Amino acid sequence: MITGHLVAGLAPHHSALPPGLRAFATESVTGALHVARHLGGQDGAPLAIAARDAFGSGFGQATLVAAGLAIAAAALTMLALHEPHHITRKDEP
Repeated sequence: MITGHLVAGLAPHHSALPPGLRAFATESVTGALHVARHLGGQDGAPLAIAARDAFGSGFGQATLVAAGLAIAAAALTMLALHEPHHITRKDEP
């Protein structure tokens, strides 16, 4: 999920990158930041910003998915382990 956001976030910057650096930049945030540092100045700054933004966006969405799964697992566990409070016996009216 995070890698998908990274690739999408860096897409506008692909044309400015040489082919060898393009592949390295889309492999990871660290790779993108390394390429940005290599380019330096006005060429590297937008790439670094895009990499950080894409990572933050992807991480935020991954966190929301993980939280949703944790809540669903907790709800299912609660339902599976739930004991009824009022059990009726056959001898009671």
